[in-house]
Amino acid sequence: MSGAAHPVDDDSAFGRDTEALAAGGAAGRHALVRLLDRGDWRTRVVALATLGRMVRHDRSARRRWSPSSVLARVPGVRKHVRGAGWRGRLVSAAISNAATDGLFVVRTAAALALGECRDPGLLPLLERMQDDAFRPVRLAVAAALQACGGPHLVRPLPATLEPTPDLVAEGASTRRWLDRLATAHLTLLTECAGEASTAAALAEWLEGSTQVASRGGIAFEAARYEHEVDLSYQLQKPFGHEDRRENLRQLDALVTLLAHLDLPRGARVVDLGGGSGWVAEILARFGFRPVVVDVALPLLRLARQRLHGAGSGAVVAGDMTALPLAPQSVDAVIVLDALHHVSRLSEVLAEVRRVLAPGGLFLLGEPGEGHSETPKSLAETHEHGVREGEVHPQDVWARAARAGFTSGAIVPRVPATVLMPLADLAAAMRTPADRWLVQDGATQVRFEPLVLRSMLARPLLVLRSGTRQADSRAPGVLHAAIVADLHRTGRVLRGTVRAENRGDTVWLADTGDGVGVVSVGVQLLGPTQALVNREFWRGRLAGPVAPGEWGEVTVTAELPDAAAAYHVKVDLVAEGVCWFEDRGSRATVVAV
Repeated sequence: MSGAAHPVDDDSAFGRDTEALAAGGAAGRHALVRLLDRGDWRTRVVALATLGRMVRHDRSARRRWSPSSVLARVPGVRKHVRGAGWRGRLVSAAISNAATDGLFVVRTAAALALGECRDPGLLPLLERMQDDAFRPVRLAVAAALQACGGPHLVRPLPATLEPTPDLVAEGASTRRWLDRLATAHLTLLTECAGEASTAAALAEWLEGSTQVASRGGIAFEAARYEHEVDLSYQLQKPFGHEDRRENLRQLDALVTLLAHLDLPRGARVVDLGGGSGWVAEILARFGFRPVVVDVALPLLRLARQRLHGAGSGAVVAGDMTALPLAPQSVDAVIVLDALHHVSRLSEVLAEVRRVLAPGGLFLLGEPGEGHSETPKSLAETHEHGVREGEVHPQDVWARAARAGFTSGAIVPRVPATVLMPLADLAAAMRTPADRWLVQDGATQVRFEPLVLRSMLARPLLVLRSGTRQADSRAPGVLHAAIVADLHRTGRVLRGTVRAENRGDTVWLADTGDGVGVVSVGVQLLGPTQALVNREFWRGRLAGPVAPGEWGEVTVTAELPDAAAAYHVKVDLVAEGVCWFEDRGSRATVVAV
């Protein structure tokens, strides 16, 4: 994720592209259907609206016995048929999949696209969609039911509907998107809405009363746990028995992010919104110096207990938008399932950028598309007043670039619960990944869309502020070309070892605590090269060795037996970190 940052609501160019796809016959139809699997929420809404218009403008969709509708019934031929088929049946199955999408605006677009099909066979699906919690979806379903011949199935709107959020996906105007859908489906909606006949009036009718998305705030978060008598479950997190699946998901996200925390032992890492400090405790056990920042004092008291047991770390009461930390004072910031409670994302990013040292990292693991509309999130908002927002990768990167972050990336991943039957593995090895099928619980799904959907539903992001030269305390690529000139006189082994740094990591000769110091390591092997002594001899480099430079060490060692034949394996070792051979560099073996 790099390059120019684009605001999340800028979709005009993509809209033109989808219109071009709609005019492209069968190939364009298939491209639009694929976008329903692979696109973000904007992509899905625009693709659905375009597919709906494709059905409406396809004359064969209204005639059961047109040439194209007849050909569309022939397996193997339908994929080459132009248009959408009778009553849109070449696209309606794909549109139906969006009926359970996590975002209300996507479900609204799906209902309207289904209404354009005017297919009575869609009535059972549309009837089920009337259970939706949001007004725009319910009214779009009513319009679709009427178009498909089921006006008698339309139920009145209940008083308990959720107010329509004024923003979609953290910053995009709901009214703008409903206006766009009303424009695309003007005739369909007018048939249902009655007096409303303009796109603007229809969008207002769909939207109804709205709720400002920024409900909640720091005060709600700070007070959330004050009324709870027993917080012992917070001390067990993430290893408690309650909600084990969620605990495992959070652990999986943390482990994945820690794989990208390329910092030396002792680096200062902020656990932002860290609550009871379970992330900080794991950071401390990995050798980092964690600092928990949170607004909930009851949780910070628990975090202090955790870190006392881990032997390292500090806790600070503070707001994400005004961190109580000095500029450039920390090496990394990690936030896990906390940032989505904050409405002022740009301010948080600016603050994190301020406190990060050059080359510092901001690691995020947050709920994404659809999180704010889940029953649990709605309940949390109603019962505690907290904000249950969402984190969208493109939006984060647009804001992060403006805050001064120099690079950003998203981690492609699959939920840990997804399985591929072993019987399918051999076939998968011979076919492209877009044809792989895997099991997601009891459901068989295609692999490629699953990866993209999981990236958007639970994004893991790595943002960097500037660059950091990799060194042997936290190495990148360790690659040494070793020249060993060694000879033996009786029991005495003498000579020199020269090594060229062919990696991207500076080899350090002094680090203060000794961790990461690069030495030449000589391992003693027997006549058959079986290991005799792994720690036979060490010799430190005289000074740091940058990539492309050479280092040299003089060797003087005493062998165990003057008469025995030996081999020695010569390698480099970053003390307390790793042998170079363990990272893929090749050691040199010499017979002595």
